[in-house]
Amino acid sequence: MALGGLIVPCMAWALSMSDPVDFILMFVIVAGAAWALRSFIGKERVDALKERVASLEDHLKFIREKYDNSQAEVQKLTLDTRQLENDVDGLVAAMKSASQTTPISVLSQLTAVRATSDLMTETVSSLSTANNALGEALTTDPSPQIGQWSPQIGLWKGNR
Repeated sequence: MALGGLIVPCMAWALSMSDPVDFILMFVIVAGAAWALRSFIGKERVDALKERVASLEDHLKFIREKYDNSQAEVQKLTLDTRQLENDVDGLVAAMKSASQTTPISVLSQLTAVRATSDLMTETVSSLSTANNALGEALTTDPSPQIGQWSPQIGLWKGNR
């Protein structure tokens, strides 16, 4: 292996000594071919990198738009929050003034409102569960089995 690696430089040296014009011509041809190959490979790589940069610039533009939209939404929500805080402060002040005059009626009304709210929450949860079960029961299975029991709604489903 060492001998084979030594022969090529020796042959090049022998060629350069015996015929310098052929050696220079061959050197120029090999260097030109290497330069052309490098340019070709480099051009493809540069084109790929330019495409990647363009893609990243598009992504950056999209992210900037999303950021600007989110900042506008944050400002809107901040204003809404301030408005709600002012409304709550007004209600607290009204409740304090009302509690000084008729504390029992306000507390009973608040208790009734809280109970109604809890009942509505439970009702919405029940309706949501029933809706999900109904959706599962009505979903068509690509390979339905005859007489399959559905525990969600307590019925048989499938083709009969």
